Amino acid sequence: LVMPSASPPGAQCANAGNLTETWNPTRAAAMRATFLASKRPYAADTSDRVAARLDSYTRDWTAARVEACRATHARGEQSEALLDLRMACLDRLRLEVGSLVDVFAKEPNPKVVDEAVQATTRLSPLAACADVAALQAVVPPPPPPMARAEVTRLGAKLAEVQALQKTGQYRAGLVLAKSLAGDAERAGHPPTLAALLAARASLEAKTGDAAASEATIQLAMSAAADARDDRLAAELWAELVYVVGNLRTHPDEALRMRPAAELALRRAHGPPESSSRLLANLGTALIRAGKPAEAKPLIERALDLREHASKADPIGVASALSVLAGLLHEGGKFGEAMAYQERALATYQQELGPEHPLVGLALNNLGLMARALGRYAEARSHLERAL
Repeated sequence: LVMPSASPPGAQCANAGNLTETWNPTRAAAMRATFLASKRPYAADTSDRVAARLDSYTRDWTAARVEACRATHARGEQSEALLDLRMACLDRLRLEVGSLVDVFAKEPNPKVVDEAVQATTRLSPLAACADVAALQAVVPPPPPPMARAEVTRLGAKLAEVQALQKTGQYRAGLVLAKSLAGDAERAGHPPTLAALLAARASLEAKTGDAAASEATIQLAMSAAADARDDRLAAELWAELVYVVGNLRTHPDEALRMRPAAELALRRAHGPPESSSRLLANLGTALIRAGKPAEAKPLIERALDLREHASKADPIGVASALSVLAGLLHEGGKFGEAMAYQERALATYQQELGPEHPLVGLALNNLGLMARALGRYAEARSHLERAL
């Protein structure tokens, strides 16, 4: 009697999971039809760009899930408990992608088309689900079945809030976030509460209620501490610097937060994007405080970090280039400003297409800079195209 050979270690990992139910040709077609119905002239181009980004993200998600599985079942490098943490993290990102696609395909909305490409660049990085130290540090969901089910439900709702936020539907996102506040507090799960409060604070800032945003950030910081989520705490410090320094126009108060914010970032071993965000927000506060010379090196460093991040966000880089161009323009360095703004324009055109509103904004800025240099024909050309 010949016995069949055992399956090789990790063979089950080949089918560890995929996102075909979340993102597939049917969903892509529904998204495209909804975008086209918005009547935006660049809707078809935006649909193609978004589809390509989602194709790439979902492929990488599947590869990350297979890799997490193989680390336990093929190579024996990690425990089953750690595998569970990595898979739970990837499941949260599955919800994030699914909620975003739901918004894309729901109903024609010009604002969603405007923000769609940027929204895909704001999806949570998959590398976070391989950060063993961070995953082990955060409080896991509570064990009782009823509590775990509620945390799962709130996680799905949080993904909806984040999808609305990413697509510029700030008021709708804020209404949903506020409606979940009581349930999140009663669930007794600090990571869920901290993430929901962080999203709410950002939405309050986006809708112009800076005072409420500041108060909510403080609550989110407390929940992040309970959750032992150092990375979220560091991001909240960066957000607080921006809200207090720029939105509430108390730059000196925001600048006094710098030591605490930098310590939080060091404790979190934050990624380059987090460091870049804090530096940019400190630079903005310095500009508000009338110290552009001190702001410039911080914003340049923020730009450098963004450009050299492991997975650079080109639209975020273009935004940082525009901020630096504006700073130089205010300081009367119009030639330097134009060079940075031209780089931003080229990136916006490449990533968003030639008809996107952010291309118009960059052209407008270039027109103002050309005018300041006395290059009036060039200025007029930029401004007419911006219109």
